[in-house]
Amino acid sequence: MVREVAESGLSVAAVARRNGVHPSVLGRWCRKTAPAAPGFLPVQVTAPEEAAARVPEEPSPVEIVLTNGRRLIVPATIAPPRLRTLVAALEGA
Repeated sequence: MVREVAESGLSVAAVARRNGVHPSVLGRWCRKTAPAAPGFLPVQVTAPEEAAARVPEEPSPVEIVLTNGRRLIVPATIAPPRLRTLVAALEGA
């Protein structure tokens, strides 16, 4: 069913309905088996005046919007392994 969703272009709901599975279950299977697709992420650029007003020693925090809609705000200096652990925990992996 996961392969059918990926290859057919049909919606998760349509494939789930045809196979007698609840759409949320099939959606969860699809998310767990989907490879992390590279892509572009939206960014917000701060106006130069606003950036200049910040204290230079204090790096701006980074806000990450996860696929499940949760927002994670972390220091720009966070260690990558710790960030991966946090993201995995909040994504429910």
